[in-house]
Amino acid sequence: RGYRKSATSEELPSAADEKYVQAKVDERMRAKQTRNYDLADSIRDDLFSRFDVTIHDKINEWSVGGDFGDESWTHNVKSDKMD
Repeated sequence: RGYRKSATSEELPSAADEKYVQAKVDERMRAKQTRNYDLADSIRDDLFSRFDVTIHDKINEWSVGGDFGDESWTHNVKSDKMD
């Protein structure tokens, strides 16, 4: 299963940019599958610096601005106190 743009992602400036980002995310996925982690990290870092794209590997989504609409992604720790 490939990665897809998050429903809560901000928009990119153009359809061409979105097509480029999706192609690079797909290339990163293939790099990870072949254990080429240096290339995968390079693609991830480039997408973040050029387009503010964050990739969430656990749910196979990418997002401009890093919003995934998922509270668990914020890494907040909720404490449950017993009374």
